[in-house]
Amino acid sequence: MAQRQAGNPGRHAQAQGEPEFRLQPGERIPEVEKEGLKRYRTRGVLKDVPPLVKLKPANVITPDPSLEHANQVLFMLSLAEHDGEVHAIARGIGSTEAGKYASRLLHGVMQKDHTFKFDQKPILDDQSREDPRVTRIGDTYYLTSTIANPGTPPTVGLASTKDFQTYADHGIIIPNMGQLDCKDPILYPDTTNGLHMQIRIKPGIQLIRFDSINDLLELGASPEKMQAYWEKTMADYRQNPEQYDILTPNTPEMQALEEKWRPALDHLADDKLLPNHPHSQHLQRHPLRGQTWYGPGPAPIKTTAGWLEFPHRGEVIAAYTYEQRQRMEKAGIRVDDIKLYAIFPILRDLQNPRKIIAAGPDFISRPDPGNLTETKTLTEPLTVPYVRITSGALKTTIDGEPHILLAVGVNDKYTRLEAIPLDKLLTQMLTHGRTK
Repeated sequence: MAQRQAGNPGRHAQAQGEPEFRLQPGERIPEVEKEGLKRYRTRGVLKDVPPLVKLKPANVITPDPSLEHANQVLFMLSLAEHDGEVHAIARGIGSTEAGKYASRLLHGVMQKDHTFKFDQKPILDDQSREDPRVTRIGDTYYLTSTIANPGTPPTVGLASTKDFQTYADHGIIIPNMGQLDCKDPILYPDTTNGLHMQIRIKPGIQLIRFDSINDLLELGASPEKMQAYWEKTMADYRQNPEQYDILTPNTPEMQALEEKWRPALDHLADDKLLPNHPHSQHLQRHPLRGQTWYGPGPAPIKTTAGWLEFPHRGEVIAAYTYEQRQRMEKAGIRVDDIKLYAIFPILRDLQNPRKIIAAGPDFISRPDPGNLTETKTLTEPLTVPYVRITSGALKTTIDGEPHILLAVGVNDKYTRLEAIPLDKLLTQMLTHGRTK
């Protein structure tokens, strides 16, 4: 069992059921502003979308110089409620580990000013882990993460905790599968009809059903059984991808949405983002521009309208010129294509999570060229420009109204905490984003 430094175990116990964090009497997230989507409405796209409520400014959670394992990167916060407190499991990278690109998972607790206080000692610190995702099933919180130790192929691990103080490591549940690059699993919290798990095999998201969480625990306990299961499952996936795919760019509903997004995204990339890139003079339009992929977000949130999810959309938008690429490689500098990631909402049927009820119609969050903090980090080490993804969402109550607290990861570097009114979001989706 891995153990963290002891902290406050919680203010008061809460009855079993769907976890929900409530602000204490007299508390409120400061400076909540009604903000129209005019900055997202480019070239006539989405003129009829109603306004949302977001934090102004959103609470920004940046790398902490006092944290040995998160003084360079503090990113991908996964959120959960326990005993009246909001807990986060975050991905951190410290300066002593930057050369090896070793990530650690850190536990933190939300403070009264809506920042987080993180422990110095990582959890599960025997491995380099990335992109945590927490799901509560019964009285246990299950944590999936990508294990990416230097020099070894990435795999997916499973751990659990009941109190965010001690953790059980259940081993590897998804092996490395080469070109399939299967990762980013999320678990559904409702196991009434079995345990459903999303995974990501580019360009889409797949759904796999187990009878119960015990099936995953058995895979983690037996490497041979785990390897055999995934070899059989992936062989079936290659033959019958339609039996697994639940969100891909080539379906009619997503193609229609992509057509609505395309003018705004091209304008954002070509006229706003790329001109501000520190190496803009050495960039050119990528030949694969327009080929997109989707990846899972946080654990789905159960609402009266369906499962609410926040996947991300990725696209390669630019590449370095051949000459610049040669210069950078000769100097030993890692060369990557420039990508654009954005978060959008999906609503799925409660009884059949393969069925999409509504998608979009707009992005929840995407790169913002007007944000000074985001622009500043483009030149900092370990920064990946133009990234907006999330692994943390929590149902909360603000001023008596239900909201979603969303931890938005920015540029693989830091996190913005945003609040979105749940009823308005669902109304927007059901009115403007319903699929046929």
